[in-house]
Amino acid sequence: RARRVLTLNEKNEVLKQLDSGMSYAAVGRHFGLNESSCINFIAESHNELSQNCVRSCWKKLWPEIVPTFTGFPTAEPQLRNIITMANEVGGEGFSDLTAEEVQEELLGNVGDPFTSDELEQLVELQDETDDEVSDDENKNLTLDNLGEVIRMSKALSARLYDIDPSLDRSLKAKRAIENVMLPYIELQREMRSKKAQTTITNFFSRRVPVIAEPADTSQQQQDVEAAGTSQQ
Repeated sequence: RARRVLTLNEKNEVLKQLDSGMSYAAVGRHFGLNESSCINFIAESHNELSQNCVRSCWKKLWPEIVPTFTGFPTAEPQLRNIITMANEVGGEGFSDLTAEEVQEELLGNVGDPFTSDELEQLVELQDETDDEVSDDENKNLTLDNLGEVIRMSKALSARLYDIDPSLDRSLKAKRAIENVMLPYIELQREMRSKKAQTTITNFFSRRVPVIAEPADTSQQQQDVEAAGTSQQ
């Protein structure tokens, strides 16, 4: 069977259909291909294009923009961190928070988007609240210490499973360790939620706009009348 060669326009159409959500197999059938391997190859080749490769192509078409233009900055990583922290808090308005809601509803100002500095500031606020969420009665019971102890308990369970020839006994020990650690796992979850809530609250409280009070129109009218009387 003769091998089919896709044209450049057909390859572009392949990428468009993949972006629309179609599967590799469905796109392959659309172009009359028995296997989706070539569709997968086109997608992987497109994803592997580096910025330097694209820049070298643009240099031949529009050399004036290449030396200074390296791409627009993106704040997607910081935005994902905000959404992740909100989801950890949970509850109404946080468990299903979307990027659009962070930008439009929480800020309340569509025309004033997040800047990269502000999003980095939110990440820094997370570090500032580390000490604020520690247990009052146990000053050394921090998120870092809890995480270390929980990891050690899991490692202990795994070690017992590896060295104990009795499967039943090792599984009983594993369940016992999990039951003992359950209050600490729950405490870790609560401390993470409190930390995320404090970080988000501190960040948005810094961005609350100052709304100017409406001018007193009656006072302005009196001032105008007084000025007219004095001129007469």
